[in-house]
Amino acid sequence: MEQSLIDTLNAYIEKQLDTQLDTSKEDHNPLSSLEDYIYLNHMPSFRELLFNLIDESNALDSDIFERAGIDMDHFIDMRLHPNIDVDINTVIRLCLALELTLDETESLLYTAGFSLDTTKIFDLIVQFCIEHKIYEIADVNEALAIYHIDPLIVVST
Repeated sequence: MEQSLIDTLNAYIEKQLDTQLDTSKEDHNPLSSLEDYIYLNHMPSFRELLFNLIDESNALDSDIFERAGIDMDHFIDMRLHPNIDVDINTVIRLCLALELTLDETESLLYTAGFSLDTTKIFDLIVQFCIEHKIYEIADVNEALAIYHIDPLIVVST
């Protein structure tokens, strides 16, 4: 290829790149990027995720709140009030009642502002039980008792 043709090609490429750069600067809207970011990263709330999981399980609400040892009125409040606060034991009991996987459990905990911490024996016991499909609260409480840890709830026998 002749040098003059190579120079013309380089000039052409450089002009095209400069044009694309100018166009991208004009089209770049930081607000649009923020909207895209929010759209791509927004997670459902605790309440949304919980009730989606319940719907996906095809279980009745009553089955879930009974297995989780949650008062019906409190459960109804969770369904009706989007910003209701829940404690970690309540979330874990719901995860057990729904027989969630560890990933699903961590997601639900995260939406409620919690996580399982592998430096805590309580959390390790919960993880172990979920990984081994031990979902009965009485069984989890029994494992907690071995390590002298308070139960998730007092289960009446």
